[in-house]
Amino acid sequence: MIKNNRPYNFFLLTENCFHTSYLVSQWVKTFQSYLGFQGILLRGNKGQLVSNKLQFHQKHYKKRQLSNEEFEELLGLYKNISKAEEKMIELFGVPSHSADSFPSTLFLGENLNSKEVETWLKRESQKATRIFIFIFLDTILNPFWIEHTKGCIINSHSAVLPYARGMFAIENLAAKGDVTKFKQAAGASVHYIDNGVDTGPILKEARINDPFMFQSLWEVKAHSYKMAFDLLIQQALEIVEKPEVQFLGVKPDPLLVGPAFRSRDFTPNIRKYAEEQFISMRQMENRSSTGI
Repeated sequence: MIKNNRPYNFFLLTENCFHTSYLVSQWVKTFQSYLGFQGILLRGNKGQLVSNKLQFHQKHYKKRQLSNEEFEELLGLYKNISKAEEKMIELFGVPSHSADSFPSTLFLGENLNSKEVETWLKRESQKATRIFIFIFLDTILNPFWIEHTKGCIINSHSAVLPYARGMFAIENLAAKGDVTKFKQAAGASVHYIDNGVDTGPILKEARINDPFMFQSLWEVKAHSYKMAFDLLIQQALEIVEKPEVQFLGVKPDPLLVGPAFRSRDFTPNIRKYAEEQFISMRQMENRSSTGI
């Protein structure tokens, strides 16, 4: 059954990597029958291994343990699999599709702020009364994205805002070793983008009840990714199914806004230190809960 009467056109814009394949697989399953759904937008260029990746995903769909040979095959397809992505496989199984495997995929190139991309966006924004773009990205978008969509860009962030902003937010915060702040920020958020770094009005948030119930920082990150994807899909469903409603969001209290981390801040040394600090915080919490 074809759903909704196409009040808006909408896209999903994300990265072409392993963890976003969870988001894209669930997104297409949810929205493929909606008239307003215009397709998947990916940063980067179309690679040579699209069909190989799809075959791998379909062959190992839902598998939570890969053999050494299977993991080497996965590395050959994706070049890099993070520790958080390894945990996602253990927790949720291999997703059904790769991020780049759907026919309705448009590759926008590495530079999402190019003149060519702006021309495309301007053209798309003129096709409907309103265009929504839901995003999960590792890069900052130029103001023209906000201008041409009239502010209808909604981002998903794998930490609770405004306590941990930017790239590798929960990992960088773990390296600080502050139990209270880490617990405050462990989770996910969905928000409108503005010209700042994760400072736009917040639409949805969810916090992990106890991040120290998990064995490692990467297990926390895996759950945070999944929460971020689920929240983004929930928000998108509300918007496309309730066109009569304007979802406003809440601007973060400036007094609560935490640091904005940059990708280059998360060096290999900081990564190792963040892992160690998580274990230390976890041990501290366990001693506290047992009264030792």
